[in-house]
Amino acid sequence: MKQFLRQIRGWGYRRIPRFMPGSHRLRVIGFGRRWDCEKKGWTQEGFARLVWEKLLEKKSHGRILECSCGDGLVGCLGWWLEGNAGWSSDCQENRPYPLAQLRGNRAQAGIHPDLVFLQQTVQAGAFPYEVVLCRSSTAGSFLWRWMSKVASGPAVFAIWNRSGRDLWSRRMQKMGYRLALCRDRLELYQKR
Repeated sequence: MKQFLRQIRGWGYRRIPRFMPGSHRLRVIGFGRRWDCEKKGWTQEGFARLVWEKLLEKKSHGRILECSCGDGLVGCLGWWLEGNAGWSSDCQENRPYPLAQLRGNRAQAGIHPDLVFLQQTVQAGAFPYEVVLCRSSTAGSFLWRWMSKVASGPAVFAIWNRSGRDLWSRRMQKMGYRLALCRDRLELYQKR
């Protein structure tokens, strides 16, 4: 009964209007309860599987871009998609210590130490990624500016929203994305 009440409350939180003060925080809680994320998505592997099943519709052989991905394991989706769904990934990390760990943990991924490759990818005009995960506001803002000028973008855009404010929600809504799922401070937006 308690689980059922939590699901109903989560459904109600997801329908809170955006203009109400403090509404984003409650909406994030509601989207964290979506698809029983509190049980199925409790572990990192469970969360990656939930994203693959619900948002990516079990698609195999896609591409993911992870910006400021740290060691490539904690808080990332690419390691699971590479190993279980046949995806390829590009990882960007500019800090020296996590970059060394990233090279050891994700040898099969394309590893880039700076944002120059992003600029080259964007300037080429083609954006070959279905999923983008940003753990820094610098890379997220760069990609958001690019996406605001170009009609196409990734199917799923994930951002670590450390502040918990609704800035990213408003930005992504203007771009035609909707909040689909949340875990901790990670907000996943899906293209409509």
